[in-house]
Amino acid sequence: MRKVIRDIAGKLSEKLVRIMPFRYFPASHILLEQFFRYRMRKNDFRAVRDYCLYFSEKPGSPDKIKKISADYFCKISLDDKPDIDVIKNLRTGYQEKISQSLDFLASGEKEKACSSFVDALPFAGIPRPAASHLEKAFSIVTGSSSGEKKASACGDSENDYRQAKKIILSGMYWSGTGALYDFFREFEDVKALPVEQRLWKESDYSLGWGLKNIETIDDEGLRQYFLRLFLIPLTGLAMPRCWQDVLGGKVGINSVKNDKNGKYSLSISKFFSTITDLRAEKKLDYSSFLSSSAVFTDRLLNALSGDFSGSILPDNAVHIGDIENFRFFSNAHLVCVFRDPRSNYAARYHENIRFRKNPEDFIKYYRGTRENYVKQLSAFKDCSDKIIEVQFEDFILSEEYRKSLAEKLGLDHSLWSRRKYFRAHKSVKNVYNYRNFSDKAVMDLIGSSLKEYCV
Repeated sequence: MRKVIRDIAGKLSEKLVRIMPFRYFPASHILLEQFFRYRMRKNDFRAVRDYCLYFSEKPGSPDKIKKISADYFCKISLDDKPDIDVIKNLRTGYQEKISQSLDFLASGEKEKACSSFVDALPFAGIPRPAASHLEKAFSIVTGSSSGEKKASACGDSENDYRQAKKIILSGMYWSGTGALYDFFREFEDVKALPVEQRLWKESDYSLGWGLKNIETIDDEGLRQYFLRLFLIPLTGLAMPRCWQDVLGGKVGINSVKNDKNGKYSLSISKFFSTITDLRAEKKLDYSSFLSSSAVFTDRLLNALSGDFSGSILPDNAVHIGDIENFRFFSNAHLVCVFRDPRSNYAARYHENIRFRKNPEDFIKYYRGTRENYVKQLSAFKDCSDKIIEVQFEDFILSEEYRKSLAEKLGLDHSLWSRRKYFRAHKSVKNVYNYRNFSDKAVMDLIGSSLKEYCV
């Protein structure tokens, strides 16, 4: 059905796309998103940009139209510096309230900041049980007087969570984790969480960033970090600054909107309460931040999975060049996926619009990532049995290899719905894609420079 919608949307004229969202089509935001995807696949960035600008200048554009336009405007800004005035014009109702709240906060008006934040939540469609916990969390993060009064309300038992089993996929941009994700979610004893998770890795709003900087950051830096963490990956309420923010916020906004029992939002409130207490007691360091974040991670994953009793599968939660972030996950296996660098380059060249098509830069990045992995791996000697290395090509070509992998992870073969999502016969083309690459000299350069990683 989505393919049909996509194909129809892709062929619509400029005039039709502009008129339909406001007059005819009942799900205009779906139509617009499919149209954007279609034009992106055609590398028609100009059309995407023109429509984004059109909706940014059109009074009364629906919030869903604004959000999709803002997201894609960030995506086509390949330097990650989208025009801030355009983004401001595309703010949704709740994003305007959040921006207003941050302005109040910057001027020292904390109570007004909290009030504007509370006003934003109904605009975002967040259920009341979740909203009440998010209000507490925001008060704690901003250090308002109301936050000090309410912090204790978040302090339920620290043992009210369980260390659910987890399968953590780790790769490096087009290394093939998507194939493993599809394979694992064919098992009924696996709960796959949708959309790539960015809470733990890479960006300046991640728990990984906090772990690396927690012992050197000052009070104001910590407050700004908490705001980024809270408003981007955890709730997705903030106006995006770049494409990374769009990716990070996608999971957050969907999570709080679907948090009908408030359990996800309560875990957020508890986390910030714990961390601010540790800071006040001068006990916040690498170790305490890590242990608190690990408890927080368990609570979040339990909430997102509905307290699933089997293995929880976040999508690509740890980058393979920074596996230190695996420490956030208790009772877990880390599955590290490696791919022939020639195949990796060819896939990114054809499929990733943000890929800088410079083979020398790619060689440096690939080698550096693999070397960082080996370097960090030495710190996991005490739990080396929890780290499983997978060669993408072997995984695709051998069913026995796949079965063995499932057994290592304790998955039940009787609960396996074969070929429901993963189809090996279709993925074979991704193993040898570099053989038909248009520039043979580039493949030869990558093959000779990274020959120890080629298969």
